[in-house]
Amino acid sequence: MKNTKKAISLHRLIITRLVLYLSIALVAILLLSMVLDFMYMQYFEKRDLFDKLEINLKEYQEVSEGYLIKNRATMEIVDSNLKVVSSKGLKHLDGHEYTPIEFTKLLGDNSYNQNVDYETVHGTDGKEYTVVLMQSITNKTLKKENEISAFYTYGFLSGTLILFFTAFILFVRSIYKPIQESFIFIQSNITKTPYDKTKANVDLTSLTESKKVMQSYNDMLDEMEQMRKDKETAIVQSNKLISNLSHDLKSPITTIIGYSEVLVQESLEPDEQKEYLTYIHQSASDLNELVYLLFEQMKYQHSDYPINLECGDINSFFRDICANYYMLFDKRGFQVDIRIEEEPHTMYFDKVHMKRAFVNIFENCLSHNPTPTKVQIVTQTDDSHYTVLFKDDGAGIREEDRQSIFEPFFQGDDSRSNKHSGLGLYVTRQIIAKHGGSISLARDPDYKTVFQIQFPC
Repeated sequence: MKNTKKAISLHRLIITRLVLYLSIALVAILLLSMVLDFMYMQYFEKRDLFDKLEINLKEYQEVSEGYLIKNRATMEIVDSNLKVVSSKGLKHLDGHEYTPIEFTKLLGDNSYNQNVDYETVHGTDGKEYTVVLMQSITNKTLKKENEISAFYTYGFLSGTLILFFTAFILFVRSIYKPIQESFIFIQSNITKTPYDKTKANVDLTSLTESKKVMQSYNDMLDEMEQMRKDKETAIVQSNKLISNLSHDLKSPITTIIGYSEVLVQESLEPDEQKEYLTYIHQSASDLNELVYLLFEQMKYQHSDYPINLECGDINSFFRDICANYYMLFDKRGFQVDIRIEEEPHTMYFDKVHMKRAFVNIFENCLSHNPTPTKVQIVTQTDDSHYTVLFKDDGAGIREEDRQSIFEPFFQGDDSRSNKHSGLGLYVTRQIIAKHGGSISLARDPDYKTVFQIQFPC
């Protein structure tokens, strides 16, 4: 089973893990707060923060007011009607009358800042009274409370720091592992490149960024392989060119040497000398043409040759070329139908190279078709392409040759003239591609050969 990892970007991984561990940390801090709060309240409930006064409430009359004030306490004597009969200590509320609810709350008040104790006694008049002792918080009590609060505060802060630090460590480790795996994956594939050109399986890494890097690496391997193939092809083509030229150079050189030796060694009549010089001149011209073909092959073999792009009307430019070749076609007995659009079509092109591209197709048509041949030249423009069609019903192209017709040095079947280098259509394809266009063989039921050139609008 293929081990495919789900892709996730580094940015999303960091955000996702950060939110996850921050949430865990916040939940843990909330739980810590609840636990500490519970422990804090339990501590206060179990410990008496107030100094227990050594007072017997039944002997309330013996308790001095000075003692009560010193211990920040108040004593009230409340009758059955909830009226304060007498009071002493910090507060004096003689005559104050409690409501039942107020009195009930007072007796049940055991908050952190006040401690209430009470006792039911019988007075000397035989009536029943309630002695209420209210002890307020003291400095000593405040000190105890502050110490305990500080302890729990420091505990909460320490716990919070520990939890956040732990969450941060877990967060770093959670993102470090996939990043480390991605770098190891990238390094292992790059390291093996000199001796192993197999592509990297991008499904084996989870980070989107590393997938993109390795996809670029795979594209680089494809380019390297293509460069290797192009190099091998260039070597084969160069060897073939040298072989062809070596063979073709022998004939003009032999002619030049032979006739020049005759001119040097023998006394000839002026007419014979002129005839021999004509042969030498023709052979020198053929030799010059072969050298020019060599230059062309070397030039168009590489796609980095410069072109001079100028804005112009391609229809008008093409119309002029057709006009120049019309007489040649007519002289050969070809039936030519030219349908170039009247409306201008503006585009950027190199006039010299573009003319060479079109001329090569014209020459190909003239060289490889019998007389008479019907030829149609058409231009078309739509929303996306400017198209040029070269059609003829001549000799046609064999089905097995259609894939190789634009390759360098391709000359088709052996019956064709060996005077052609096989570079014409190859050069045309290179020039058209340099202008961002394409050339291909199309099909038309009325014509055997259709060259289709398209440029993007």
